Amino acid sequence: MISFAAPWLLLALPALPILWWLLRVTPPQPRRQAFPAALLLRDLPLTEETPARTPWWVLLLRLLAAALLILGLARPVWGPGGTAQGTGTLLLVVDDGWASGPDWPLRIAIAQSELDRAGREGRPTALLATTPGEGAQPPRVIGPMPAEDLAPRLAALRPRAWAPDRAAALAALDAWRAQAPGAVTPIYLSDGLSHRADPAADALMARLATLGPLTLARADGRPVRLLSPPRTEGDSLRVTLRQSPVGAPSEAQVIARGQDGRALAQAEFRLAAGATEGEAVLELPTEIRNRVFRLDLAGEAGPGAVVLLDERFRRRPVGLLPGAEETADTPLIGDLFYLERALAPYAELRRDTAERLLARPLSVLMLADRPIAPGAELDALTRFVNEGGTLIRFAGARLAERPDTLLPVPLRAERQLGGALSWEQPQRLAAFPEGSPFAGLPVPAEVSISRQVLAEPSARLAERIWARLADGTPLVTAESRGEGRIVLFHVTATAEWSDLPLSGLFVQMLRRLVALSAGVSGQEGEGMLAPLEALDGFGRLAPPPPGAQPLAPGDDPMPSARHPPGWYGTQGPEGFRRALNLGATLPPRCCTRRRPPAPRCAPSRAFRPSRISAPGCSPRRWCC
Repeated sequence: MISFAAPWLLLALPALPILWWLLRVTPPQPRRQAFPAALLLRDLPLTEETPARTPWWVLLLRLLAAALLILGLARPVWGPGGTAQGTGTLLLVVDDGWASGPDWPLRIAIAQSELDRAGREGRPTALLATTPGEGAQPPRVIGPMPAEDLAPRLAALRPRAWAPDRAAALAALDAWRAQAPGAVTPIYLSDGLSHRADPAADALMARLATLGPLTLARADGRPVRLLSPPRTEGDSLRVTLRQSPVGAPSEAQVIARGQDGRALAQAEFRLAAGATEGEAVLELPTEIRNRVFRLDLAGEAGPGAVVLLDERFRRRPVGLLPGAEETADTPLIGDLFYLERALAPYAELRRDTAERLLARPLSVLMLADRPIAPGAELDALTRFVNEGGTLIRFAGARLAERPDTLLPVPLRAERQLGGALSWEQPQRLAAFPEGSPFAGLPVPAEVSISRQVLAEPSARLAERIWARLADGTPLVTAESRGEGRIVLFHVTATAEWSDLPLSGLFVQMLRRLVALSAGVSGQEGEGMLAPLEALDGFGRLAPPPPGAQPLAPGDDPMPSARHPPGWYGTQGPEGFRRALNLGATLPPRCCTRRRPPAPRCAPSRAFRPSRISAPGCSPRRWCC
């Protein structure tokens, strides 16, 4: 079946006979002029002949071209499918949340085709976008109005960087129906996801089905994906990808980019059929990892495919506390001499009193043979560890004499060459056990241990050992406390008890421990964090919308119209930035593919409309 958008142009078809007559008109014969020199060419064979009349097949082709031109200008519509199912106002309901960005052009094309069909039939139209606007305006129904008036509003619609609010959309639909009663034919372009743990999605669809025959369009063949902020593990970033389940194995690629947009590294996700989560590991040296500005999911366009990395993923401030401040920097024998030279190229080192060090955000605190006095200092260090800090301690004569509670294992005694607890020759290092952060590091043969503090034997001692000597005694032990961790080197941070501080292995071990710690975002202070840049519905950084509100320090709200995902912080040379990511705050259910409440309906392909007829069916029992 064919219809025409400009049928008045078909009036030009009766003029084809006139065109036939004009094409058949033969131009006058040319005047012949005798030229004697042409006699020389008389006997040459002719290579081209011009007919006196236009051949009939040329005239036919010209007429056919003219007819096709007329038909084309009349804008034919092939297979319009007759009139849309239902009568009355055509209501377009569009999910325009964060999951709509990757297939937004297809969504708009489907909605525009339905709008054009309604315009040809002369039906009024209305539009309901289910996501709050940039100023946190709740969803509302636009219309009813003619299709040609609604078309610009549909073209201006853009996806948002936050989740739809279907409960508010349902309230807007009920308010609109109270003012505009009459027959309605709804078409719902759904993202198919459960964004919140409430029945609003099914309730909205059930309400639409009561208005008239419901057309549901969903992209079932393509998964909706959400990238989560990475976890730091040594020199690598472990990234998690959540997606709606699909029936076939799938692959994805994450790209680490610098602030200038250049790709620094990439890794692949491989997800089995039906899987909803996958992991990929980005192997990056510390220097390169500190330059990573964002992670992008290749081939995806949306805020769910972007993770912004702030200073919490890069900076590792390390505080140093010696046992004796007056001799801490003495060359070769000072408590901090080797620690400072091992960490200075890779971390931000801070030297001060314990009180002042803990007054600022800190990732790691290292104590070199320093006992902890009971009271305020012990309470402050305990709070630092419980809140996520990493406490690294080195043994020594002072610690052996005065052990405290901030140790991963109880200490029993000290043994050394020539002492009561001695061995015949210095001990070598054993290979690092599996599961240790030092696993895979080569053990140099020249490193020897001549003195150490021993751990009290216990049932859980073996699981707390990260490094051991050849005779099985622990060299490094660790224990998790609260959100943080305590690590103990059973030797000194100087070369007095061992050759370890003189080796490159010492540098690698310290780097891995610092990389295991949690980063910090700098001193946020007590002021509010103003929105600096925001992600739009296609995953691009842009100026924040007018309705964006500042964040309170330490606050991690779910992204919304008031707090869109993006950068927050302070301006100026001393300012800092803090990232608010979509994947860090959305609950796991956000990527659950919501089954359509019509179990007898065949699954639709990419936005293939499926008819759901409501008359005679209860909201819990749908008809197809």
